[in-house]
Amino acid sequence: MDEYQIIEKLKKRIFVMTSNGRDSFVDMTTGAADLGEGHINWLLDNWGVDEGMRKKVTKSLGYRLLPLCKEVVYKPEENPVVRVDGFLFRNSWIRPLVQPSEESSKPFEDHLLRAMGCQDKVEYFLDLLAFKYQKPNEPKPHAVVYLYQAEGGHGKSLLATTLRHVFGESAVKIAPEAKLNSGSKVMLWTSTFLIAEEANVGRGSDIYDTIKTYSGTDELFDDMKHAHFQKHAIPANLIMISNNPPNFLEAHDRRFFVSEWKIDLEGDAHTAYFNEYVAWLESGGYAAIAGLLSRRDVKREMYAPVPMTDEKVRAMSMSLDGCVRELLDAMEDNPRALVFDQDNFSSTFEKFQVKDAQIKYKMQEAGLRQHDKRLQIGPWRGRPWYRTSHKIVAIKRTGSFIEGIPLEQALYSSVLEKSL
Repeated sequence: MDEYQIIEKLKKRIFVMTSNGRDSFVDMTTGAADLGEGHINWLLDNWGVDEGMRKKVTKSLGYRLLPLCKEVVYKPEENPVVRVDGFLFRNSWIRPLVQPSEESSKPFEDHLLRAMGCQDKVEYFLDLLAFKYQKPNEPKPHAVVYLYQAEGGHGKSLLATTLRHVFGESAVKIAPEAKLNSGSKVMLWTSTFLIAEEANVGRGSDIYDTIKTYSGTDELFDDMKHAHFQKHAIPANLIMISNNPPNFLEAHDRRFFVSEWKIDLEGDAHTAYFNEYVAWLESGGYAAIAGLLSRRDVKREMYAPVPMTDEKVRAMSMSLDGCVRELLDAMEDNPRALVFDQDNFSSTFEKFQVKDAQIKYKMQEAGLRQHDKRLQIGPWRGRPWYRTSHKIVAIKRTGSFIEGIPLEQALYSSVLEKSL
């Protein structure tokens, strides 16, 4: 090979990256990074390039290769190096070893039905999996799957490893719940699915706030460990695997799809069932599942709120404390009351000994939203609370209204004053 041919061959796998004024090389074939000229020299020697030609090729090599940004992006079904807005980036997605087949996926579908106990839940879960398999670069549905069973041995972790085989190791990140709030959490969410094991989330905890933020957006500004603050894509849908029901859910949650996961078999029957199922997975089952997901006709509107399940109804009922229940009861008894001052509920807050710092969270859990600006409503001035089913609109020269009703009338209506 002459010098030109060698450089062109290098360009197919070696890129240059500059950081802090220093050039290093990245090999996209092996994934090796931070390589120096010595590494390139050994590679050329392996290709049979003589010493004289190696010196010519490596001289000012950084100016002869394509420059690569140090940030990594996640672009399923695209090349190892992708161009974004004119710049080249490493693509962290790696094509899965498992490819779709035409074989029957009935053992997988039967397994889901046995574990979830309801065909409607199976249909939604398969729709979500198929949507993510067929359209991995579309904005994600803002949905979190929560699967729980108090006892072990029901195959929850087996589901996680199954999805990793089907979607690929780069597409499915599996981590303990505690890692969801680590300094490298952005990297976990840069995938198709993030599966959190040992989930035990507390309402109002930092991890719950992280889940709400990351599951409800497609991109955000955040920092990673040892990296600067920047915008990141957040493509992952979260699947949580737990021994406990999600008693942290808010009253009007639209995001969590909740299902118990239970294989109702014991003893030898239980062992024989999983032995047979795992044997099927390892002898073409993963490819059959990939085939199912690639062919499934998803007609459901995946961006709509997730289906309500019996398990979710029970969890939401358990998660509501007495204070929030009383706020909801008062609002239900007074449907004409649309705008509120938190003092309207002062007797309830005193009854349940709610601290001042907690009041806004109780109001939010009851389905109320606080206006983002201070308003003058008659003699009252402040940021009113209103039902999330309505909105406050400002009308020039006539003051603020809530869908046609003057705020003063809504805040000081006889219904509101009399009942609250």
